[in-house]
Amino acid sequence: MEDGSILVWKQHPETKIPETAVMVREHNGAICSLVIGMNRLYSGSNDCNIKACDLQNMQCLQSLTGHTNVVKSVLCWDNYLYLLSASLDNTLKVWATTKSGTIKVVHEIKEDHGVIMRACGIHDAEACPILHCSFGDNIVRIYDLPT
Repeated sequence: MEDGSILVWKQHPETKIPETAVMVREHNGAICSLVIGMNRLYSGSNDCNIKACDLQNMQCLQSLTGHTNVVKSVLCWDNYLYLLSASLDNTLKVWATTKSGTIKVVHEIKEDHGVIMRACGIHDAEACPILHCSFGDNIVRIYDLPT
């Protein structure tokens, strides 16, 4: 939604019709990307932030800052040990949970090829993690991820 809200739906047990369970309003701009992992809902937004919400109660656990433009893509990676984000600030960030439980940037790639639109991670034939990123110049670039 344009106002930064996330609507969480549940299926009515008898009618099987979806109904709104809760509305989460943590962002100050439109939501661009959502992903679930590590018992959290992660959302990237036009407000340049990523929010990590607990899946059980939908309370915001942490606001991840560091991007300076719209966060276009968030994804969980490597058995949910990492969160990856792609932003219109031309950066890809790899986030990890610290021993204290907070999430911080552990790796960053700054691109000069233009705007990063989306990111998708896979493992190659040798089970090495790689990241596909689409850019505003209509080119998909492939990156090896740190292990």
